[in-house]
Amino acid sequence: MKPRNVAISAVVMMLLLIAGMVSAEMAPLPRSKDYLTPKVVSPIILKAGTIPDEYIFPDDWVKKQDWDAIRQKYGGTTLDIIFEGTDIGAPLMTKEQFEKMSGMKLNFTGVPNQVQMQKLLVSFATGSAAFDVTVVLTPNLPVFIRFLEPLDDLIKKWGYDFDDFFPHFQSLMTDTPLVPGGKVYGLPNDYDQHFWHSRKQFLDEIGAGGPPKTFDEVVDYSKKLKGVLPDGVFPTGFMMSRDLFAWESFWDFAAPFGADYFKPGTWEPDMASAEAVQAANFIRDMIVDGYTAPGSTTWDYARQLEAWNNGKLAMCIQYPIQESYNPQMSKIADEERYHSVMPKGIGPKARTATHGTFTNVALAMNKMSKKKDAAFLWMAFNNSTEVQYIYTVTGTGIDYGRKSIFADKTANMFYPNAQASYETIPYIYNDIQIAPGPEIFEVMIPAIHDVWTGKGKAEEILPKANQQVHEIMKKYGYLGDKPPVPAPKSFWSWELYPEYHNLKWADGVGQ
Repeated sequence: MKPRNVAISAVVMMLLLIAGMVSAEMAPLPRSKDYLTPKVVSPIILKAGTIPDEYIFPDDWVKKQDWDAIRQKYGGTTLDIIFEGTDIGAPLMTKEQFEKMSGMKLNFTGVPNQVQMQKLLVSFATGSAAFDVTVVLTPNLPVFIRFLEPLDDLIKKWGYDFDDFFPHFQSLMTDTPLVPGGKVYGLPNDYDQHFWHSRKQFLDEIGAGGPPKTFDEVVDYSKKLKGVLPDGVFPTGFMMSRDLFAWESFWDFAAPFGADYFKPGTWEPDMASAEAVQAANFIRDMIVDGYTAPGSTTWDYARQLEAWNNGKLAMCIQYPIQESYNPQMSKIADEERYHSVMPKGIGPKARTATHGTFTNVALAMNKMSKKKDAAFLWMAFNNSTEVQYIYTVTGTGIDYGRKSIFADKTANMFYPNAQASYETIPYIYNDIQIAPGPEIFEVMIPAIHDVWTGKGKAEEILPKANQQVHEIMKKYGYLGDKPPVPAPKSFWSWELYPEYHNLKWADGVGQ
């Protein structure tokens, strides 16, 4: 789920048009052909192939349920659901169809991600949380677990295919993320990751022959691009606003350089390591050298996407940005481009790693809800295979994280980012997901941003911030002999999941 601080876009407005779509031809259950229409999907996407008349995923969870029995038992139930503000266009697409299938009624309230934590915390803490289901950014999930219903029994009872999600995405839904054996407190609603985007015409002009494979090449490309780019077009631009996007962009560099949040296997903060300092200074140098677009240090997701879609950047780090293929939203919709894994870092600890996981989203259930089975049925429906695929391809800001979708040739024909998304999976550097996380972010994000805006040197600012994080971890008992949550051996998926080492697009996945 990508946060968007803009008015509802043209795409979402079009999505709302089909929220009430019911016709004689419409399948009784959600079917891609009914939703992936020229009204809401770019012609550039649709021309990739022919959407089959049948279900793309005939064996998904939704199609195995007895909806007549569900309607008899739960018909008339009203569910109140908190969803992210602009991405609310996704569940609204299928709202009417779910209501007809189940006999239930859905009430949605949209809350922007930037204020989501405060809103939820106040409502839970004061006992006024009257909703049944809410979205939660996974880094904030531990803060709310005491108020949430564990889902393991409901997953088993209803036969939900939770194991179809990639292992690290499953782990982020638990009370002990990245440590085996945790209880499940959320269903994966949106699978976010960052990778590198490049416009082929400009890389060809400098003789690059392909996207940058290292951050040394990023600098080399940027230097050459400055000599050939038209006025108003810049080599790169990153999301660096003084909020969660600064955190994500920093670790898009720091993790590849070899930095880690904590010293291996411990909760001792290590966010001022030589690699972290090097990464912060590297970005500052790119800003000073004019390789990034002016104003990048204020950019959130929406500003970055706007710059990319308007053709102001030759390269950028972003989410899958399906919207950039829509001619109504993007001046570069028709352009050939490279989507590639994050470049490898610089230095002795250099590795391939990427962030972008702050905005992974869980659908969670209020423990106080008196409609738990009914609520779970909608959660499972909204996060089922064909529904998640529909949301992704229509550009709602939702991205699927299911093995079965990536393995389907037909599905990936309509998702230009599929190969880069799949090839990035082994290298994801997952976010901090413990209860003190929000306090850590409050310390580190301003410190990182101050380096980028020239208010001080990384060598001075980061050690002070790291010491503050040390005090936070000490205050909450994480530096004692028995921390509240065991420290994972790593936050890097490559080290956590050996099975990821064999994930290769060329092996036939998506082909």
